[in-house]
Amino acid sequence: MTSDGEEQLSLKEKIQIAKEKLMSRRGIITLSTTIGLLLLILLLMKACEPRKGSIFYGICGAFLEQQIVYPETIEHQYVEQYSAAIRIYYSHIDGFGQSLNEYIECSFEKPPQKGLQLKGVIFNTIKLITKKQTIKNKGRIYEVEQEYIDKFNKSNSIGVIISADPDLTLPQRNILAF
Repeated sequence: MTSDGEEQLSLKEKIQIAKEKLMSRRGIITLSTTIGLLLLILLLMKACEPRKGSIFYGICGAFLEQQIVYPETIEHQYVEQYSAAIRIYYSHIDGFGQSLNEYIECSFEKPPQKGLQLKGVIFNTIKLITKKQTIKNKGRIYEVEQEYIDKFNKSNSIGVIISADPDLTLPQRNILAF
């Protein structure tokens, strides 16, 4: 007996009482409501997380930063992801202070002996590393010369980017006039 005059229950008896309460109709309703609310909260938390891109987004973004004169002015506007390619629409400020809207498209391959490699890159404007003629029957699209892609692949930049665990948060959806 305790000082209040109640009998002290053994652990086994306490478990039995709790089991009876949980298995009652009211206990089942309370338990299922609690689990449902927790699942709803988890779903809402996942829905509020920002969208993440693939590692292709990180690699293509790093390649882009190496090609722009003022990389700190780059703003990613929109991203289109494909199975083995990615297109990044971006804006940046050039040396004259003019804001430019452009895009880059990177395609990838994964040879078994080398791992993930950059296969090809195209810009919609002429850059120092692009061929000066457009790709035939493709409009105003300029392909990066293969020697620059090979240099990027040989530099082990892809391995460094993957191991650095980059921020792959995609930009907010904006409607652009390209």
